[in-house]
Amino acid sequence: MGVALFTRLGDSELDEIAGAFELGAVHGARPIHAGTINSNFAVHTARGAWFVRVNEGKAETDVAWEAQLVAALAAGGVVTPPPVPARDGRPYAPLGGTGKWVSVFPWRDGRHLDPDEVTPQAADALGESKLPDGLDTLIELAQKPVTKKLFAAQVAAIHAIGKYTEESPKAAGALTKIIDKDPPPSPRTAKEKDQARALDEKYSLFLGVTGAAINALGDLHVAASAKTLVLSIFRTPELFTQIRRALVASGVGGGLLLPRGRLLRGLLVGGRAVVGHQDSISIGVGFCATCGWSGPA
Repeated sequence: MGVALFTRLGDSELDEIAGAFELGAVHGARPIHAGTINSNFAVHTARGAWFVRVNEGKAETDVAWEAQLVAALAAGGVVTPPPVPARDGRPYAPLGGTGKWVSVFPWRDGRHLDPDEVTPQAADALGESKLPDGLDTLIELAQKPVTKKLFAAQVAAIHAIGKYTEESPKAAGALTKIIDKDPPPSPRTAKEKDQARALDEKYSLFLGVTGAAINALGDLHVAASAKTLVLSIFRTPELFTQIRRALVASGVGGGLLLPRGRLLRGLLVGGRAVVGHQDSISIGVGFCATCGWSGPA
């Protein structure tokens, strides 16, 4: 994903950075047009190759926290280069006259994975690490059209999104988009066996991805997601058990005002679902005379 280069480094700035981190004489540098927030550079010096990051729009406390996180991940066995300490011992240094902070990492050869190339293992690793730029990659993969080839990686990516609790509004918004998608035709509408098999495959993939998104939304514990979850009961009644758990995890209590003035309360009474409206209530029977809903209860 290409981005604008917010900060440009001339010879004097490169020499300043090389001196601050004791990298040796600068032999060359080039900007890296990738990432989402920072200005990044590949820098070659007498001591080797380095990844230089100018942190954009971050306070010193933010830069310090990210450096500590990456160092801890590297120490814990995650394959990531640790930050290079500056001469004063901090894993970052000021860029004179800019109010910005610079981080330096040992260069590692490699390439960015396209979303189609992300494996379930890579998605899990991103979720565990909660790297700041990782959420965008996970969202891009999770929101792609569902296919058999991508299914396992998409489910893993959705599960990983649910771990980004420190970015819960953004993560919840992405999961809501997945849950709000209209389902494909049900295999029950098929008139022939071949058609039924084709529809069943698409419908099963849809339920798998949607169910994963519902679980992940529950993991985020975002009370504002309750309306999305309640409405999904009507869209995907097959996932009622998962929806109920996610509602409980979201801390829902009382009622939600739904379209057409219907008041629906999702409660548990003796382990059974209670669906209540303004003028009717259905306990564990799976049918409501007011709205005609007939799903699991």
